Amino acid sequence: GLIKAIINVNSKLVPPPLLFSVQLQQQSLIVLERSDAIFMTYVTGADAAMLTFDWTFGDGSPVLMNGGASVTHIFVNAGFYFVTVTASTPTGENAEARSLVIVSAATTPTAAPVQTAPRATFNVSIVAEPSTIDENDLATFTATIESSATVELVYTWIFGDGSPSLNQTGATVTHQYLQGGDYNVVVVAVNPSTNEGNRASITFTVKDVVPTIDVRTNSTTINENDFATVIVTITDPGTLDDFIVSINWADGTDIDMQRAPASTSGSQNVSYSHKYLDNGMYLPKIYVATDGVTVSSETNVFVQNVNPYVVIESVLDDFDNSVGENDSADVDIVLVGLAIDVSFRFTDAGTLDKHQATIDWGESVSSVTIESVTTGGGSTTFSHAYSVAGSYLLQLTITDDDSGSATISQFIQVVNPATALDNVIQRLEAITTTDPKPTNSGTRGNQNDFGKVVAKIQQAAERLENAKRELEQDDWKNGIDEIYKAT
Repeated sequence: GLIKAIINVNSKLVPPPLLFSVQLQQQSLIVLERSDAIFMTYVTGADAAMLTFDWTFGDGSPVLMNGGASVTHIFVNAGFYFVTVTASTPTGENAEARSLVIVSAATTPTAAPVQTAPRATFNVSIVAEPSTIDENDLATFTATIESSATVELVYTWIFGDGSPSLNQTGATVTHQYLQGGDYNVVVVAVNPSTNEGNRASITFTVKDVVPTIDVRTNSTTINENDFATVIVTITDPGTLDDFIVSINWADGTDIDMQRAPASTSGSQNVSYSHKYLDNGMYLPKIYVATDGVTVSSETNVFVQNVNPYVVIESVLDDFDNSVGENDSADVDIVLVGLAIDVSFRFTDAGTLDKHQATIDWGESVSSVTIESVTTGGGSTTFSHAYSVAGSYLLQLTITDDDSGSATISQFIQVVNPATALDNVIQRLEAITTTDPKPTNSGTRGNQNDFGKVVAKIQQAAERLENAKRELEQDDWKNGIDEIYKAT
């Protein structure tokens, strides 16, 4: 069906109330009479440019309407005055802040502010309970009044740690100190009906607490050339304390030093990683320093050896023919007395390891020591000439200086040249004496092709006979040439 919407054009959308706050700060708590006193506001939750600020200075002067976020005022007479600012939005929301200013009498126009109240009809003192605390604990301060009259006073507390001053009517206040140190605590007690008052101050000590640390690793066992991660839990009630963390990884490398920022929760985890290049048991030690105090702890990391990995890259005879049993090899046999070169390559995660390469030819053993390389590997070539025909299992072993090893093997078929040629010649002669007559399904063309094949086989057999004679006379070059021509 048809949906109809009826819009009331006279209705107005009412925005939700704007929640914001305002803080009042002044350039100085104590100012001289007849001199400039500067006040500033800081707004949270609203755009200050959209607000109006009305000021009341407590000295009987008219209210300053829409005076701006910062103002300058001259107090004519010495005394205690409460300055109030009211910030308003165009829609009527308000936020208010108030601050005390002490106006001191000056004997000369250039006299400095006096650190006592201009008028006093009572005495005030401060009692701290307890007399000292640990950082991040609460301190309770009480203003004690000595006066014959009973009046309700307004107290302004300044705690000396940079926190905002506190105005209240009660004589007792509680404050949390986040960092150790000596703080000048000030209370100003004022009779708001007469602007008379007095002040008192004490030095209050907040003790630094020595942090505690807990150290662990993400894994107590890793492979060489892997990273170990050390996790440090720092617990310190001083939520403004930051830390310098130093780690000696115990492997001869430089000490790692980093900064850990303060934690508002009083506890934090920081982690650091390090690569161990060689195997062994390591005991990294961690130092955490703050506020002139250093604490330490250690953990353990076991780095285990990794075996090398080896591959045979090539087996070549003296004529650069590849030797092997696979289809990609040029030849599958090695001749007695003809040298072969075995080239191999290996890798090792332990980049500081030294290696021993050993090759067992099946009739003798060769070995070579390979120095460590930063790439974690290496390569070399062994050469050997077999003296006796037979089947041999060639075994190549790489062993690192921590007894880790890898072995690879390959079969080598070694034949006597003359014996090998005898076998080939006999087979060729057997082929040529076979009845060349094709089957009854053949044609004259088939018979001609078969005859050509037989002729080539006979020619190859003659060349192999020549090769045999050359090899028997130790003429390897001509013997091999005849073998190649035969094939």
